[in-house]
Amino acid sequence: MTLPPELTAEDYLRLITESVGMPPAEPTPKRLRAAATSMRERPCWDADIPLGSLAAAPWPKLVVVGDWAGAPDEYKRLAGDPLTVTARVVADRIGGELLEVPGFYPHVQQPERVNEALEELWSRADAR
Repeated sequence: MTLPPELTAEDYLRLITESVGMPPAEPTPKRLRAAATSMRERPCWDADIPLGSLAAAPWPKLVVVGDWAGAPDEYKRLAGDPLTVTARVVADRIGGELLEVPGFYPHVQQPERVNEALEELWSRADAR
């Protein structure tokens, strides 16, 4: 995916929120830096994930996904539903546990729950 060269980080930040029914995020320096970085990244759907190798790996696996409660309908339809299906398929194919966390930004909205799950996962890995 190639973005128009004249697209600014501020425009990108506004468009990615407004296009899915969310209010525009305040263009703070930190958010603008993140937007500029995101504009240069390969889209996640282009990633080649080695599911077979991950499934064969001996360590415990965890896939974290939000339940998308509270997300604008358009955001849930365009992002939440596909990401939820993807999370379920990946967890199944790699033999991983699927943790569904309330919200649509689990690591931001429920950091304690996500961190607790990661700590538990890592302790199981350490015990092997």
